Amino acid sequence: MLTNRQLRRLARHDERLLPVVIDAYGPWVKAICYRIVAPIAGTSAVEECVNDVFLRIWTKAPTFDGTPEQFKGWVGQVTKSVAIDHYRKVQRQLEREALYANIPETPVEEKDDSFHEQIATLSTIDQHIFKMKYEAGYSSKEIAEQLHLTVASVDNRLSRGRRQLAVTLHPKRRDDDATPIF
Repeated sequence: MLTNRQLRRLARHDERLLPVVIDAYGPWVKAICYRIVAPIAGTSAVEECVNDVFLRIWTKAPTFDGTPEQFKGWVGQVTKSVAIDHYRKVQRQLEREALYANIPETPVEEKDDSFHEQIATLSTIDQHIFKMKYEAGYSSKEIAEQLHLTVASVDNRLSRGRRQLAVTLHPKRRDDDATPIF
């Protein structure tokens, strides 16, 4: 357990204290990370999680306002929060990979023709925005600057357009159930 003096030094980012914190709480932090992250991501992700926990403890140490007895509980909360963030990140990544694994490969020419046919149902400005975004690879900010729109407007038009295309491609779905296709 750390003393009040050590906690003050940690809050001032005294680098000599970081190894003390790691030695005192490392096994406990690793056990929590292992319990939350390892089942979905494996042991290599646990080490990354542990490193992120100590980085977060280091950056958030000045905000800790408690006693040495409360510090272990605070470390536990920080660890749990970071581990859950890692779990969610890995889960999203696995879901994306599964989604892309189920997409059949179509020839490039067929994709281009299909893309142009699909966006032909959109307004002229939305067609232009879609072509700039998905064909030319412009960012929303670059599109906004070139078309004298706000970034929010470009993003909204892209979102509405994707929703409209999803409804057009999957007419059995309701509008609010439409999944964007891009």
